[in-house]
Amino acid sequence: MNTTQASEGSKHAAVLPPGGSAQQPPVIADPQWRRPLKELPIYPKTTELRGTTRKQYRAAVAEAYHHGGSIREIARAIRRTAGTVKTLLEEGGVDLRSHRPDKQGHPGPRTTAAEIALRSRINDGTYALSTVLPSLRALAHHLDMPTDAITAAITRVETAGLLLTVYGRGTVVMDPHNWPTELAVRVQTRQGKQETWPIPHPDPADTTRITSVIMERITDGTYATGHPVPSHAALAHEFTVSYLTVLHAIQPLHDRKLLITCPAGTHEGLFIHPQPPDRALQAVTCDVRSSCGVPLRETPP
Repeated sequence: MNTTQASEGSKHAAVLPPGGSAQQPPVIADPQWRRPLKELPIYPKTTELRGTTRKQYRAAVAEAYHHGGSIREIARAIRRTAGTVKTLLEEGGVDLRSHRPDKQGHPGPRTTAAEIALRSRINDGTYALSTVLPSLRALAHHLDMPTDAITAAITRVETAGLLLTVYGRGTVVMDPHNWPTELAVRVQTRQGKQETWPIPHPDPADTTRITSVIMERITDGTYATGHPVPSHAALAHEFTVSYLTVLHAIQPLHDRKLLITCPAGTHEGLFIHPQPPDRALQAVTCDVRSSCGVPLRETPP
């Protein structure tokens, strides 16, 4: 079967709908990356893009990609396959980006941009504490970024303890220093209602593994007495688990007086207990041991 062709002035014209002309492009609203695609004639998928038409598509696709459109989003907008869009970009010499981590584990530029945008809106109160984030589609529209980058960014921000995803319900803005002690969280839904959502219990295998590794590091001196240990977020990133999982993993070490938390001051964070476990914590201060200058508390932030 011969593939039809689309080319200005070509005698091998594409097989087009009744009327003999290309379909008019659909009305495309924001975001910005869609704008270069508005003027493109939309041909049937079987129509091969050639000549001037291909150059027109190549330029428009490159501009849309430059303004943040993902390959899949552009493909849907012009009613082509993702493979066709990728080929057009490569023909135009466009360097393809990725939301996936590189070989060193660093996030792609789109994920980084989405993460910065999410953190900024959490910090300035746009996404307030205990509220549910907008839907993924709404976030993509608000931030003018593809959904795959938003998804990857949410995972990274959640690892830092700023978000909690309750599957089947939504993602809640959290205070990393004041997580609920029970497996439930009070939220304000997108409709403004107050609800209590259950939090699934972390996988016991993960919590046991992390507890054991930290114990080994305390025993062999990797984490020295009186010195800080990696933050909850750093541990979550290292072990590829949620912030909540780390909280549950370190709780037994708090209970055994092996870890203490300095809640405020110059060196806020988690520290190896400066006294042997057989001594009471009492009102130990960290003015010498950790320099935060306030009484320590035994519970995690």
